[in-house]
Amino acid sequence: MEDRCAVCGELRTEGTHDHGVLIGVSGDESSGRSGRSAVPIADERAVRNRRWLRVGAGLIAAWLVVVGVGRFTAPDEAAQGPLATPSVASMTAPLTMATAEPTPVPTPGLDRPADAVDAGQLGSRRGADVQLERLVRQLGRRSSEAILAYRAAEGIVLVDLSAGTAEVIEPFEGAASGPEAIAVHIGGDAHPVEFSANDTLLRSNGEVFAIDRTDLRVRLIARDGSLVVAESRSGSLFWVPGQDLQGSAPEVISLTGGTTEWFRSPQTVQLLVADGLGLIGLETTTAGGTLIATAAGFEPLSEHRVLDANAAGRLELVCPGVETCGLQVVSTGGGVWPVPPGFAELADRFVLAPNARAVLRYTPSGYAEIYDVGTESVSWVTGASMNDAAWGPDSSFVAWVDVLGAPELRVMFLDAPDWLSINLSELGIPRPIDSEVVVFSRPVGDGPGSS
Repeated sequence: MEDRCAVCGELRTEGTHDHGVLIGVSGDESSGRSGRSAVPIADERAVRNRRWLRVGAGLIAAWLVVVGVGRFTAPDEAAQGPLATPSVASMTAPLTMATAEPTPVPTPGLDRPADAVDAGQLGSRRGADVQLERLVRQLGRRSSEAILAYRAAEGIVLVDLSAGTAEVIEPFEGAASGPEAIAVHIGGDAHPVEFSANDTLLRSNGEVFAIDRTDLRVRLIARDGSLVVAESRSGSLFWVPGQDLQGSAPEVISLTGGTTEWFRSPQTVQLLVADGLGLIGLETTTAGGTLIATAAGFEPLSEHRVLDANAAGRLELVCPGVETCGLQVVSTGGGVWPVPPGFAELADRFVLAPNARAVLRYTPSGYAEIYDVGTESVSWVTGASMNDAAWGPDSSFVAWVDVLGAPELRVMFLDAPDWLSINLSELGIPRPIDSEVVVFSRPVGDGPGSS
């Protein structure tokens, strides 16, 4: 009868039949290694178990490496080259979240009374979120208050970044609150649109929502891509009907202290909204200047093209030569600060900080960085995922939503080296339907606990 080994299956001979080897070392080499002893393998099951454990550990390690690296994206190295020629098309504390399940929010209906406001409090489904707690602490240290708004299928989502709370507001069509509200009559509409300088405007897919900063009511005031300006340096409000934008010289409606004026814009300008500054027109001629709307018409604003602007200043495209262009920041007080030549590229979009002391730029691929005027330094923000962004009211941070994967709210402070990422789904907060966001603060005395 054959005497076979139970481990390897070979026939036993008169010589020794030993399987005592070092793990990872051949039998011939094991006897020559000093300081290490051979580990005998007891049986075939032990061999297989060790092999499977080794394979399993390797797979887990590889998975962790892939997931860990995948959380960070390297800066976009496919540079588009330095900015050369102008492109008009491209200018354009403890966590306090409620623990209850979110209140169901009906599909937005716009036939509801003006005083009917849904504010279903949303809370964390999985307990405290570390990143959100960090955000609340960061804002608390800066004595900063901010509310971020974006559009979801359930309505307009308002995230109180300072308190760590969120709510969904169902928009309605109705009168604006306060005596300063002004009505815009368009085409003999029996229900005029009303908005005021106390509104923050959220623009989403051609629709414009007015968020009252006092009571947080939300009204839908435009559906057709109309240009609406609620805050301007002159105090006037402006409205350009969407249908007029399809042709040349669109009609502009200005509202100033109860007085309404209608006038046509020049045929050679492209109209843009600059919240805080007003309605501006970019010259499409070789002159390349910028006009600004007044109560009764347009007047020159700058000899250069304005890429973005607000109440504190503007970002301009300066082209001293046919193929040589650069950027500069101009403050309302007249100060001028050039932006480094290598900062901008073709097709970039820009957002000027409310204090006009920093510029955010982001590319079509979502890469973004910030130029700080005061320190003359450039800070990397993200390598991808930014399709729109907004500055905090105090210019201390930028915020955006990543809608490409799991919806995340991201916030980066200028004085911090990294951004905070908050998973909205894990907190039971509705998913954004687009990347448009606005950030604002409520008037003093209108926050929680005010009398």
